[in-house]
Parts: sequence; C-alpha cells; structure tokens
Amino acid sequence: MSDLPEIRRASPGDAIGLARVHVAAWRDTYAGVLPSRYLIEMSSDDHAGRWRRFLSRHNRNHGTFVAEDPYDGIVGYGSCGPNRSPDLAGVAGEVHALYVDPMAQGQGLGRQLMAAMTDDLLTRRHRSLCVWVLTDNPARWFYAHMGGRLAAEEAIRFAGADLRQLAYIWPDLPSLLRLAGSVGDPA
Repeated sequence: MSDLPEIRRASPGDAIGLARVHVAAWRDTYAGVLPSRYLIEMSSDDHAGRWRRFLSRHNRNHGTFVAEDPYDGIVGYGSCGPNRSPDLAGVAGEVHALYVDPMAQGQGLGRQLMAAMTDDLLTRRHRSLCVWVLTDNPARWFYAHMGGRLAAEEAIRFAGADLRQLAYIWPDLPSLLRLAGSVGDPA
C-alpha cells in the first residue's frame, strides 16, 4: 500500500474534506487579495453543505476529483465541466476550481488533479480547456508552467473588491494530458 495521496472522483461523503481544503486554501491564497473579513467569515460548515448538495446531484457534465492522503484525508480537489465564459468561444471545457491544502503543496497534487480533470474532459469529448485565475494568485504560474496560453484578461468585482483575472487556455487537451502525466504518477 502506498503512502501517496490517491486521486479519485469525489462523492457526497467528501463534502467536509472538500470544504476544509476550500477554506484553508482560500485563506492562504487570497490573504491580502480579498478582504480579510470575507476570508475570516468563510465557514467550512456552509461550504460542506454546498459541496454535499452539488455532489448529490447527478450531473454528467461536471467532474470533481479529490486528492486523498491516507493519514490526513482530503488534501486537494479539482472541479471541471463545460466552459462557462462566452468570451472564450471555441473553448469547450473549463477547470472551475483547483486547490491544494497549503500543508500539502509541493507534492505534485495540482498536476495530478489537472491530469484527472483533463482525462475526464477528454472522455466527454472536450478537446480544449480554459481556467480563470486572479492575477494576484501565485497559482497562475502553475498554469503557465503546465503549458496554458494567456488568452484574456478582465476586471471583476468579488467580495467587495475590484480584481483582475486572467484566462489561460489549452487548445489541445491530449498534449496537456501528456505534460501533466498519468493520474497515478507521483510528481
């Protein structure tokens, strides 16, 4: 038995672990970017309820994957589905979220989750992919390193803050899957 985190499809029973990672990653990633009050008031209980409802609905168009450590439980997640942005016409799929617990970063879990989502989108016949990321999010460099091409920038307002976000695209998902490696490979 391996001590490496397992990448697998999420289930409604994962809601608490998903919420814990969501809140921890947002507080770490967006400190100084989003208003402190917003981050402080984030609730794992509220997010667990949202995750439970989302994962309980049978939705063939979306895939959610978790990285589960044998000792620490869920330490990362990624969610993907159809592209939601009309500004990126011609791009079929989208990474809606990709977060790794700050204590588990640097183990290649982001790459493995990206590979799982890419494989899932390819299975649903999506041939291209985008992700939107805040310009102040250090993870933007992960997407560039994974071969994402900067395609758009826009201003948004979230949690009372004026922000800028960037869109990275991959016009060829098979090449991203080769770069990300197979789901089971440790990074």
